[in-house]
Amino acid sequence: MSPIIVRGLDEHVKQQLSAQAKEHGRSMEAEVRDILTKAARRPHIGMALLSVARDVGGVDELPIPTRDDVASASNSWARGMRTREASFDRGPRPPRAP
Repeated sequence: MSPIIVRGLDEHVKQQLSAQAKEHGRSMEAEVRDILTKAARRPHIGMALLSVARDVGGVDELPIPTRDDVASASNSWARGMRTREASFDRGPRPPRAP
């Protein structure tokens, strides 16, 4: 088996893995190997749903409703965008007085 090197792993993640390994009574390497093996073997939810749909006759005949609604931004979001746009138009702000 070829080794895998993980660079830039956050120190907090490393500490969590170490604690988890200790809790399970194994080395950190064995813990990471177990986590990766389980993750790789976990079924892909989309493929699992597709398989179930095929088992019950597929989904080809299901009607797809047309959308008649229009997505819109909430008023508070739109108001905030107008405020930010206006502040960009004014140029740099003067320094604040102490």
